[in-house]
Amino acid sequence: MYAVEWSADSKYLAIATETGLKIYNSQLSLVKTFYENKPVYGFSWKSDNNKFAVTTETKIEVWSWDSNSLSSQFLQSIILDGVIIGVYWKPNSDYIATLSYNSDSIFSNSELALAKVGFWDS
Repeated sequence: MYAVEWSADSKYLAIATETGLKIYNSQLSLVKTFYENKPVYGFSWKSDNNKFAVTTETKIEVWSWDSNSLSSQFLQSIILDGVIIGVYWKPNSDYIATLSYNSDSIFSNSELALAKVGFWDS
């Protein structure tokens, strides 16, 4: 498991794993799956629950979300250098922060990678 986050209204729990993104309702029943059999490294709900952001290696994707119909629609993506290991939606705004590292920054002696933080307007 790479990321886990409840929606702001506590109705849905999103879990990002090496085998995709799974969204559960508050009774922990699976209601939606995205990116089946593909790693999802980061996830963040927008505070009004009508969008979410997902990271898949070098890409951030923003989706719309309708919690009543459980429908979603892809809105946009941003491709970055390096692997994105975290995504965080600023509360009550359209800004997304990401945490990533460039494979050139990883030390050969297994020390922590040099991390970069980016800010994006969705």
